Amino acid sequence: MSENDSEHRWQCARFDEALLSNALGDAYQIEAVSKKSSKLEVYDSFEQCFIKNGLALIRTASHFHIADADDLISNPIHSDTRIRHQQPVSHWDFEAGAFQRVLRSHLKLRAAVKLATVTVNDQEYCIRNRDGKTILRLWQQSVDTEGQIAMLTLKAAPLLGYAKEADQIASLISKKPEFSCDHISLASHVLSLVGKAEAPLSPKGTIRIQSNDTVTDSVTKIAKLMVVVARQSEQGIIEDIDTEFLHDYRVGIRKLRSVIALVKGAYSKEDTKRLKDTFGDYARTTNRLRDLDVYLLNEAEYRAQLPNELQPGLDRMFGDFRAERRRVQNKVRRDIQSTEYMKSMAQQFKWLGRSKRPKGARSDMPIGTVVVKEIRKHHKLVRTLGIAITDATPDTEVHELRIECKKLRYLLELFASLFPAQEMRRILRRLRGLQNVLGDFNDYSVQRETMLEYLDKSQDLDKYSAAAVGGLISILHDKQLDARDHVTEKFKEFSDGKMRQRFNTLFEGMENLSK
Repeated sequence: MSENDSEHRWQCARFDEALLSNALGDAYQIEAVSKKSSKLEVYDSFEQCFIKNGLALIRTASHFHIADADDLISNPIHSDTRIRHQQPVSHWDFEAGAFQRVLRSHLKLRAAVKLATVTVNDQEYCIRNRDGKTILRLWQQSVDTEGQIAMLTLKAAPLLGYAKEADQIASLISKKPEFSCDHISLASHVLSLVGKAEAPLSPKGTIRIQSNDTVTDSVTKIAKLMVVVARQSEQGIIEDIDTEFLHDYRVGIRKLRSVIALVKGAYSKEDTKRLKDTFGDYARTTNRLRDLDVYLLNEAEYRAQLPNELQPGLDRMFGDFRAERRRVQNKVRRDIQSTEYMKSMAQQFKWLGRSKRPKGARSDMPIGTVVVKEIRKHHKLVRTLGIAITDATPDTEVHELRIECKKLRYLLELFASLFPAQEMRRILRRLRGLQNVLGDFNDYSVQRETMLEYLDKSQDLDKYSAAAVGGLISILHDKQLDARDHVTEKFKEFSDGKMRQRFNTLFEGMENLSK
């Protein structure tokens, strides 16, 4: 006998054989056949990128698979790679193929860590009719974590030729309230049981602000959330789980400093300076680590830009970068774990939470009015700088345009909730296009200077390493010039007549609401 494709499935409030026997009555016999138990480990990134997309990354013994979050089993994609350690895993740890592609599309630069261990207990039953014929197989599965039942499920599969009787049995089971409950995602429920149901704050998330909120209340709300973003990343930096923890930490601090600096007058001048200086010091201690992360993440790209015969010449430089990163990472770890840092960070957050503090020049003004003025001011400055750029413009002025674009983008992103979402997305898309080419221009400039400095300091380089680094410097210089050539093109796209009209219409509407 073979199983029919038709199956019935229930999520249960509770289960035992007596309940099942009572549901089926005297017409059927129940026989427990086989029982097995297995352990599964649920993995995900810090941002829970799999759970958010209805998936679960599961480890069984030394193998991983991706499955539906509903049951951790359905629609699996398996990896053949055996990973015996319990450390975080990234997409590059696995073989090329479907599994790695899905992993990469969700994780990107993140690593996945173990969030929970679940025990899966499977009990199989045979259901026989009065003639003693097996007409249906029933599987009862319980999933528990840390001693708590996460889910009970029943699955029934009829045998060939007994579909009608199987449907009758399914109908009897369905009538019992004990064998039905609200549908839940098993992966999400497991995380809630182990206290990891809430996804962390994202530095890119929209912060809800009302146009009539005061400047101080609005700036403080954003600043406090950015402190939370930075602090929730600290442990990931300490454990060196992935490079995105440091990136998010720095973005949180950068946005905090930006909102304080760009929306002037929320606090007194003394408090504003203290906050900017204190958080600026936190960020500066991580500058070199972030630079090294970027170089090492782009290692494959750097190598691919050189002829095959020169690529091995980069081994020495990247070996030196990895050694330096270990030293710098250890220093950053000590700094973040230090009593001085912990005390200082706690003091700043406590100050932001105070109900009374010295007022700034615009503390009680409505944020909508102030933000529109600041956005208009920075938009005008971006246009003035962009229009002035020619082939003869010094690089320093191109860098100035990049910095002003960044300030404008932060204002738009931090206060996006004040404006119509669709129009804001269009403006930001064009601005990011301009920023990307300006960022490339700056990145190639900084990377070229870093390589030149490395070449100058490394006096004992062999000729192959020197030739490879020199070749890379030349390529970076060409890329910098190419990015520079595209600045004017992208600026025109951002600042054409249609975009200017869209910009003016959007912010005129906000000004009218604020009157």
